[in-house]
Amino acid sequence: MYQILTLFLFLLNLESLAKSFCIIENIKNFENQNINCLDKDLVFGYLNFNSKNSNLEYIEDKKKSLKIVKLYQKDINNFIDDLCYIDNNLRIKEIINFDKEKKIFKVVLIISCGIQK
Repeated sequence: MYQILTLFLFLLNLESLAKSFCIIENIKNFENQNINCLDKDLVFGYLNFNSKNSNLEYIEDKKKSLKIVKLYQKDINNFIDDLCYIDNNLRIKEIINFDKEKKIFKVVLIISCGIQK
């Protein structure tokens, strides 16, 4: 009985250590989305677009320590300034895949950060 109780308390403690997160499907209209996150929860914001080449132009933001895609600089900065803490958890990842049929590059930008409420 003691072992079962110990195991239960251990698993309960592990669950409390896990961070919750939110997903925002389109950072262009995040104001219109219902965001049910608590302060400092992780948030993942997505931006999907097509490009004719895989070499995107970037603007370096030294204050945020980020390279921001020039074409969507305003949308990305609005999202970060309105929702994110500027700390070591703030990151931008990109996934670029070539669509052979359409002969274009499909780009997914993922912004992750701690949400400030």
